[in-house]
Parts: sequence; C-alpha cells; structure tokens
Amino acid sequence: MKNATGTEMNIVKIETYVTSINKSLISIKNANGRFFNVLKDAYTELTMEEFDEVVKRIELSESTVRKMTKVFKNKTIRKNMKALPLSWGTLYQLSLMDEQDLQESIENNDTTVKTTTKQANELREQYKAPESGTDTDNENDIENTTTYKFEIVVNKSMTEEDVINKVKRVLGQNCSINTLFDDLEEVA
Repeated sequence: MKNATGTEMNIVKIETYVTSINKSLISIKNANGRFFNVLKDAYTELTMEEFDEVVKRIELSESTVRKMTKVFKNKTIRKNMKALPLSWGTLYQLSLMDEQDLQESIENNDTTVKTTTKQANELREQYKAPESGTDTDNENDIENTTTYKFEIVVNKSMTEEDVINKVKRVLGQNCSINTLFDDLEEVA
C-alpha cells in the first residue's frame, strides 16, 4: 500500500476500485443466492439417501450443510436474502432468532448487509431470541428440554444409520437419539 506524501487523493482511482469491488460483491451475493437455492432444491426434492450422497460429494463439511439447512428453512431469511449479510455463519446466527424478531430487526435496520456474526449474536440477546436448537444446548438440563415419544415406521431395507439421519432431518440435528434403537420394539 502506498503512502500519500502530501499529494491529493486520486478520486478517479478510488471510484474505480469502489465500483469494481461493489460489482464483485453483487456478483458474489447473486452466486450465493443461486448456491443457496440449488442446495435448498436438492434438500426438498431428493430422498434422504440421495441428499446424503450429494452432501458427501460436495466440498462442504456436514456441519456447514447442517447450518445452511437451518438457514434455508427460515422463511424470513429466504424472503430477505438481498438485505442480509453474505456470511453463512452470520445467517446461521440470525436463523436462531425468532422469525418475527428477525423480521422486526430487519425492518428497524438493526440487521443489514453489514451485520457481523458478533452483532447477530448481540441481536439475539437484544430481541430475546430463544436459545433452543443451538449447538450449545445442554441436553441434560431437564428444565430446558421437552421429551416427545413417537412411532417410526421404516422400510426394512433401511439401515439404522439411515433411520437416524432421517429422524435428524425431520427433528433437527440437535435432537438426542443416541439410544433410539435401544428403545424400539419390532412391530409385527
């Protein structure tokens, strides 16, 4: 980076860089939107087995795909993508907010394209966003958990892992199902 030595700034160069950078950001945002839509379409249109195969073959970690899935399930985020930051990490933090609170924060300009992950965390606190469903929940904290019992009917060709993955997709990644098969009885 060059230092200015008492000379005036070159406004033309500055404007050229600003224009070029802003065009690049628009291009990135458009690509992000296309990527988001393609992943969302794969999630909604493919079977669990097919989607899992897609996840294995794309160059993203399972954690990233799980977080992105949470993001594209959020109607408020889908509706306001152009007004939100590019960062998937920030979008994930925003997806943990109550959708009405998130919409209000967007309308109040508390959430903008420049919102950082740190600011998104602060917004969750400010808007009293529910903390359930976050990766930091303590599953052993009885006061903050709810137990549901349900019946699962599966094709006999499905493996235990397939069933667990399907349940996690339906209920969310943060459900505790480690002992699921210990409690299942075969229904004749």
